[in-house]
Amino acid sequence: MAGMERSSGLGVAILGYGAIADMHATALRAAGARLLVVAGPKQDQASEFAARHGVESVVTDASRAIEAIGVDAVVIASPSPLHASQASAALAAGRHVLVEIPLALTALDAESLVAQATRAERTLMVCHTLRYWQPFHEARNAMEIAGWRPRNIVVRGLARRRENVGWTGRQRSWTDDLLWHHGGHIVDMVLELLGEPVIAVAAEVGPVWESSGLPMDYAIALRTADGAIASIALSYNARLGGTDYVVIGEPDTIVIAGADVTSAEGPIVAGEDVGAVQERAVLAQDLDFLECAKSGRKPIADAASILPAMRVLQAIQDLVSSRDPVLADERPAR
Repeated sequence: MAGMERSSGLGVAILGYGAIADMHATALRAAGARLLVVAGPKQDQASEFAARHGVESVVTDASRAIEAIGVDAVVIASPSPLHASQASAALAAGRHVLVEIPLALTALDAESLVAQATRAERTLMVCHTLRYWQPFHEARNAMEIAGWRPRNIVVRGLARRRENVGWTGRQRSWTDDLLWHHGGHIVDMVLELLGEPVIAVAAEVGPVWESSGLPMDYAIALRTADGAIASIALSYNARLGGTDYVVIGEPDTIVIAGADVTSAEGPIVAGEDVGAVQERAVLAQDLDFLECAKSGRKPIADAASILPAMRVLQAIQDLVSSRDPVLADERPAR
């Protein structure tokens, strides 16, 4: 992002060498970080990643990367089931931590990590990149200037994930969790747009995918204390993918679709390249992390601030697993 590149001087270890790790490496170097080590299970792929991004060393053991000399911060871009344990190990080693979404696969584990980061006095941030996505800022600015809040939000998050292939088309050894990954992005942004705590959740789930045992379709409804509602449709079965938000208020309706933002009065943002918007958002996010690790201030996507979304996701998980959901912060700290 123009005017944002600056030197942080922090030494960084990256866990993972997939597509999102590529984006982090590019952003971190632009922000002035020193990429000291990359860790991943396949030496050849980790070495290729290191050569592309000028990373100084390669290891196959994540713990060696976390504990490497000179590492101040750890960026976790590994498979989702590893996020919580690796974040905990990095915090225990005294590192600042940036974790790809999801922070964890349960709300209880997320709360435990937040408590650990607080005790360690270290920055723990989660890649809720939509918080840095300029189209959402433009939409919220338009709403604030006109003086209205949403009464109803309708979201579709659609993709095709019938194989273990990521968004770049690269084969992977692990499977995405629709609810905790892409659903996590969407639920967090819906909460940001609603601006009020969610007090009621309803959810239905489609059949599981036999290859992973995970659901591929969700229908979710949320309600806030002041009566605003949201409905979210998630699918990994869609042959026509994409995500859009219809934000409905009494004086206006705003649609956010990719990089475009449109109101009933006409376009607010149009013609932006989605890839360029995403690159700027990742750079802004990673720069926020580096600067907060140095200064001690709270980042925009501080892990504590995403706990409400994690609790909603847990409530949905509990509902579709036939257990009673818990929305309030009623769980004791570990």
